[in-house]
Amino acid sequence: MRALLDPLPIRRLWGVGPVLGKRLETLGIRSFAELANYDTMELAHELGDRADELQALARGEDAREVVADRAPKSYGEENTFESDVSDRERVTAALTAHAEAVARRVRHDGYVARTITLKAKLARARGRRETRDGSEPSYPLLTRSKTLDTPTDDGALVRNVAVALWDAAALAEPVRLLGVSLSNLERKQAPSQLELFAPKRDAVGPARNSEGLGRALDAITERFGASAISRAVDKPEKITHGRMRKRGES
Repeated sequence: MRALLDPLPIRRLWGVGPVLGKRLETLGIRSFAELANYDTMELAHELGDRADELQALARGEDAREVVADRAPKSYGEENTFESDVSDRERVTAALTAHAEAVARRVRHDGYVARTITLKAKLARARGRRETRDGSEPSYPLLTRSKTLDTPTDDGALVRNVAVALWDAAALAEPVRLLGVSLSNLERKQAPSQLELFAPKRDAVGPARNSEGLGRALDAITERFGASAISRAVDKPEKITHGRMRKRGES
């Protein structure tokens, strides 16, 4: 375990974002190994109560009890940008990647969703909020949702709704975070066999073709890996990494 963790850059550790990452780097801590081996008393003086938890994580130790699996309430994908974003092309690229990722996860678990939610954190802070490390700028968080008549697991549809919600919001300032989530979930009924490039035969043809495409992409990803195939957009880089594998990830 330590052989895998020790070389990793410190920003890969759960809970270490840009601010804390820079703070650790000023202490000469740039990797998991350097954090794990850092003087415990000195680190506690610098970080307070977080020191023990972060050092344990850097060593691959997690004392939390295992929680039994339960039915999900929602699935979400989001990212914080390295720099504030207002360009629509970058926004729609991020929303496309998030929509595809979250749709793939609900398909993996056999769900469909009625409610699609767009999440955006504005770039201009309004005051400060208290944290266990002191305080930090407070950025307004906006959400916009649409509930569909028919539940879906189609990434293209989720993307189109998310982009429409973005356009309707008409935000007048840049954003630092974007996310897409699916909720109001239902178990999906067993699908019928679909041809990937079946010709349209009726009004529901486009939706059925898109559903078949989604399942075909899933099959290719499952066999050849996540980088084998995807929509033609750049996946946004997450600057703070998650601690656990997300529900629905292979």
